[in-house]
Amino acid sequence: MGDSLSYDELHEQYLELQLRVTRFSAIEQELINTRDRLDQELELYKRLNAFNSSAIRCQNLGEFFQLVVESIVDILEVQVGFVYLINKKTSEQSTIYFEGCDAYQAELVKNELLEQVTQSRAINRSKTSVIQPCQNNQCIIDKGLCSQIIPINDKFDLLIGSIVLKEKSPLYPEITNHYEVLFSVFVQQVLAYVSNILVEQENLEQLKLIAASELELKKLSLIATKTKSGVIITDNHGRIEWVNESFEKTTGYTLGEVIGRKPKDFLQYEPIINKEAREKLADALSKKENVEVTILNVAKSGAPYYNQLEISPIFDDKGNHINFIALQKDITSEENYKNELIKTNSRFELITSHSGIGIWDWNPISNRSVWNDAMYKLFETTPSEDLENYSLFINSIHPDDKIRTMGDADSVLKGESEFINHEYRIVLPKSGEIRYIQSLVVSEKGISGNVVRVVGSVVDITETKVFEDTLIEKNEQLEKINQELDQFVYSVSHDLRSPLMSIKGLISVMELSLQNEDLMKQYLNLIEQSVGRLDDTILEILDYSKNSRIEVQHEEFDIQKLVKEVFQDHEHYSNPKIDFRLTLIGGRNVNSDKLRIATLLKNFIGNAVKYRNKHIDNPFVKVQIKNIDNTLTIAIEDNGEGISEENQKKVFNMFYRASNSSSGTGLGLYICKEIIVKMGGSVNLDSEWQKGTTIHLTLPLFSH
Repeated sequence: MGDSLSYDELHEQYLELQLRVTRFSAIEQELINTRDRLDQELELYKRLNAFNSSAIRCQNLGEFFQLVVESIVDILEVQVGFVYLINKKTSEQSTIYFEGCDAYQAELVKNELLEQVTQSRAINRSKTSVIQPCQNNQCIIDKGLCSQIIPINDKFDLLIGSIVLKEKSPLYPEITNHYEVLFSVFVQQVLAYVSNILVEQENLEQLKLIAASELELKKLSLIATKTKSGVIITDNHGRIEWVNESFEKTTGYTLGEVIGRKPKDFLQYEPIINKEAREKLADALSKKENVEVTILNVAKSGAPYYNQLEISPIFDDKGNHINFIALQKDITSEENYKNELIKTNSRFELITSHSGIGIWDWNPISNRSVWNDAMYKLFETTPSEDLENYSLFINSIHPDDKIRTMGDADSVLKGESEFINHEYRIVLPKSGEIRYIQSLVVSEKGISGNVVRVVGSVVDITETKVFEDTLIEKNEQLEKINQELDQFVYSVSHDLRSPLMSIKGLISVMELSLQNEDLMKQYLNLIEQSVGRLDDTILEILDYSKNSRIEVQHEEFDIQKLVKEVFQDHEHYSNPKIDFRLTLIGGRNVNSDKLRIATLLKNFIGNAVKYRNKHIDNPFVKVQIKNIDNTLTIAIEDNGEGISEENQKKVFNMFYRASNSSSGTGLGLYICKEIIVKMGGSVNLDSEWQKGTTIHLTLPLFSH
């Protein structure tokens, strides 16, 4: 027991052991914390690595910025990540990318960010700003980080940040220095990728421009090779460097035969023929100016051809003359066509001289005119008489037609009209015979717009005019026949009406004598109705015939009196009695066609009575007349059966009857429409089924 420890020693060892255990636990916790930090750093590294892997594959800024905001939320473990691409010129074209909030929250966040961050335009790539919570209770941002406004090119600035909203703030830690450093490093990586993407896009644009330039060169080369015009490229001394296939085809010379030679040495024809063209060409080439000439060349085969040549000098960026480019076109066929046209004109002159068409050409400056043979023949003269053609022409115009004819010609001479086609008479200078002329006058204007030449044609249409006069005479005879036919229609209708009226009288007498014979009365009523319809038809035919063949008559009459007479004629047709009302605005006397207006009133008022609503106790017909400013306006309103909407557009058609209760022929409203057209007026109809109809009639009046 001598070696056993005392209580104090044991207690001391126990305390030392406890201290060692405590130290071991602290070291163990530090190791655990270190392991957690390493795990967190490793996870952060993995996330950054994933971001870098995805960022490398991004080919445009929009796709990349969307990746950035997603990575901010993932890597930095915040609620919301944003990237604001700011247009330096207009905020309307700025774009903001969000991750971690809905559209409504994103709009509020954007406004708060603009208010807090974009107040200063200071540029600092390394500085990171802490977003402070807004004191306004309506603000939704609690905390966050953002970069300063960073310029990425001459069009856009960039703003990158992370934020936590107030509603989620307790779930996220406070912002530390470590967090700020991590955010700053991430921003630098983002800027590096943005720079790379912009460089790549710029390179792609350059490649596209190069590709487009190469394509353009290929097109130009193809055009130069395949164009039908000959192409020649020479050095600055005019020696050939290249020609295309069209040149070889036109001239017969190959590129190998002409390279290093001057075109004039083997293409130009006899100098005496091309003297002016050669001098013009040589002068322009010596001055290194553009030139266009037509020159007669000779092909390798010895065949001559007309060459339309256009030469342009080419200069480098420093203004040094390096090449000539020449385009040549074989226009031999055009020159041949021009010669053929001259021959054709000669043939045309021959044709016109034999067809009797006079052709003249007048120069307003010299006051001299040139005639063809047909002109001399028409005016009973010859070129050998050496008369002044223009004066002879003017003096031959019929005195009654001269002012009008010269006025028409002056409109062409002054440039007011390009041409005039008119008709007039001439008095032949020798025989004194009057001839009718159809003339066409056309002007030609110079560069300044003044008339420099007048040409015309003259055709003798006397025989045609005689024939037209004969037609007029025949037409007058036809009009007389039509008038006689009108009289015939009237006579026939009168002869028909006379016995009909007698029958109606007899029927009345029979009806009085057969008081107890109901069946006979029915028959007689039917006969009377048929006779009445026949009578109405004849009257309507007469109205139509008169309207179509008789001109509108002028007569002053009392319109109020006429309307009252029509009222009185229709009063007995209504049971119960219709309430007739008349309103007159303006004077009672009008100057118009009384018979036609009476026909209109009889038809419109008669229809209002005939198609009254038999199921009401207060039927009415209202007529309002306005006689103002030589215009007669009549409105006829009733509360009768009305016309359905589908029938309203058809009621003025011939033989159309809108109502099942109608016993007429369907000619009445058609005749009214024809009368209104004849008088130059208009008519409108407003109607509603079972409620009534209003006719609006407007007619022009004649001045007193």
